[in-house]
Amino acid sequence: MTSTFRTAAALAAVALSAPASAQEHRPRLGIGVGISAFDFNSTLTLTNGFPAVIPDSIYVPINLGPNFRLEPQLGIMTLSQDTGGGGIASTDTSVVSIGLGAFYLVDVASQLDVYVGGRVVRTSYSQTLKSPGVPDDKTEGTDIRIIPALGGEYSPHPRFSLGAEVQLQLVSFGKRTLSAGGEIPGGSGTQTAGLLFARVYLF
Repeated sequence: MTSTFRTAAALAAVALSAPASAQEHRPRLGIGVGISAFDFNSTLTLTNGFPAVIPDSIYVPINLGPNFRLEPQLGIMTLSQDTGGGGIASTDTSVVSIGLGAFYLVDVASQLDVYVGGRVVRTSYSQTLKSPGVPDDKTEGTDIRIIPALGGEYSPHPRFSLGAEVQLQLVSFGKRTLSAGGEIPGGSGTQTAGLLFARVYLF
């Protein structure tokens, strides 16, 4: 009887632990913010002073399993400024950045994951100079970034994590088209970057 009871208890423990393990590794969906850890991004401009930056973005981590994550991102920045000088009444600038990351995760401790992978980010720019009595002068362009990345994520609670990521950004600067005709040539560049993360997992 004692042996039977012990066997039943062992089977019950396994049965209870299996759902817990499955719950731990089930797909998880979250939302997070990534803040630039240092501002090398702000030094990148083209010859006409047009910004070539990625706005701080909102991220959506999607854990498809215990070791694989997809992470879409979206960043938006707009600026309207009354200049009042040089015959230009105002300047309107908008930046929209859309990207997708794919990462392999390694569980190095009970609350700590390390991940490696990369991101692809497309950033579109539009800048309009408005002057009285003349048509608007509009400049538009698009940049593409290929970003190998390495990061870590610490989870003090299963639904909340803090992390950091280092990046090497390979940038293709697209040409800038001008509404008045002509264009500004693009180019390419390389830069390091860093992000600090906070992520909240919804389920």
